[in-house]
Order: sequence, then C-alpha cells, then structure tokens
Amino acid sequence: MSRRIPTSWPLLSLCIALHGVAAFAQAPSTTVRGQVTDSATRAPLAGAEVYIAAQGATAAIRGARTNASGQYSLAGVPSGAVIVRVRMVGYAPGERRVTVGSGDAATVDFPLSQRLTQLDQVVVTGTGGETQRRAVGNVIESINAAEVLKIAPARSVEQLIGARTPGVIVLPSSGQVGTGAQVRVRGVSSLSLSNDPIIYIDGVRMDASTARGPTQRGGGGASRLNDVDPEDIASIEVIKGPAASTLYGTEATNGVIQIITKRGKAGK
Repeated sequence: MSRRIPTSWPLLSLCIALHGVAAFAQAPSTTVRGQVTDSATRAPLAGAEVYIAAQGATAAIRGARTNASGQYSLAGVPSGAVIVRVRMVGYAPGERRVTVGSGDAATVDFPLSQRLTQLDQVVVTGTGGETQRRAVGNVIESINAAEVLKIAPARSVEQLIGARTPGVIVLPSSGQVGTGAQVRVRGVSSLSLSNDPIIYIDGVRMDASTARGPTQRGGGGASRLNDVDPEDIASIEVIKGPAASTLYGTEATNGVIQIITKRGKAGK
C-alpha cells in the first residue's frame, strides 16, 4: 500500500533551499585596511602584497597590494579569527592574528624591517606573483651579472650566458658582420622547427626571432639578445627542459631565458 506525499512538501523544501541560499549570500563580512611602512624610516612601502588566510588555513582568501601611500584595503573578509600576512622583496614578512566582527572595519598596520639574507630564492615565472625556487618543479639556473662582469667583462648577452650554466650551449656565429650566436638549451630538439629558447625581459616576452632582422648570406641572422646591454642586467634565469611548457606554453619546450634588469633603490 503506497502513501501519498502531501503537495505542500515540495513547496516546503523549495522554501528551505531558497532560505539557505539567501543566508549564504548574506554571510557577515567586514573590511580590513591599514598601512605598510618601513620600520626604520617610517616611509610607506608601495607594492607590498597583503593577503588574508582563515585560521588554520594556508591558502589566501583575499589579497591586495599597497598603493603609493603604502595603504591597502581588503573588502569582503569573513568575520571571525583571520590571519593577515604581508610580504615584500627585501623585507621580512609580517603576520597578525586578529578577530574581526561583522560590519566593523578593522585596521592592521605593518612596520616591516629590512632583511638582507633570504632563506628561499625567489624566481620569476610565467604565472602571476613570485614563486620560491623549491616550489617550482623545473630546473632553474641563475646567473648573477654583477659577479660575472667582475671577472670577465662581457660585451654581449651571449658572452654573459656562454659557459656559465650547465646544459646551455652558445653556438658561435658565422663570422659575418651583423650575425650573432645561437643559444641552445639542452641541445637540438627538432629538425624542422625552431630550436631557439623564448626570451623574457622583466616578465614581458621579447621577439627574439632572427627572421625579424637582416639576414646574411648563408642564412645567418642577427641575434636579438645583443639588443640588451649587459650592464643593464641584474641577473639571468634559465629554465631548462620541456617541463617549462607548463608555465610558458608549448613554445617553451626549448627552454626559457628570463632577463631581470637593474632597478633603482633609495640610499647610496
């Protein structure tokens, strides 16, 4: 014998579901704002990364960067116990545990102290933000341009890279005027396609194809790497192997060369 379900039950279930969605949409939240400054000079720090993680969690739920005045504002932060973290290259990271209430704006300021020694090296990748070297699965080699120029004054980027990194070969030019050397990372991978690594300068891809410049007799072309002055380079990072395609796409199977130029800094 079957039982009839009252017609009011589906309507009741629908009302309960809509009430749950409305309650979730109206979850209490607040705003966290503050300023990041240098602990020694009290000067505001622009470009510092500030993010919030829930208590006991490692992933960031809100993030922002400070403006020219060193101020930041994070809206939509869930109420309760949260962790506010800040980090910036050249400074020790900061962390504050605060309890924010519903609808009440919280102010959290960070005076950061300069740190000369970095325990984890930071590299530039194809993804947004900075990545620790040990967190990247690819083989990354770094070349400090200042240290190389002290012992071997290089007149071109090719001379700066050559014989500095295992697995990177700089093929000599043909000797004709205007031709340049060819850079190969871990040898030749294709007989018909290009074997040149892709070049990035401060995170922006450079058109390093030799076909864009004047072509000499015998197919020799100018090296676009020579357009960059070695004196303007702070460091060079070479990402080897096909695994670099996970960060930079399929064209990175021949490797990636990241050129980081020098930046101005305050003080002497």
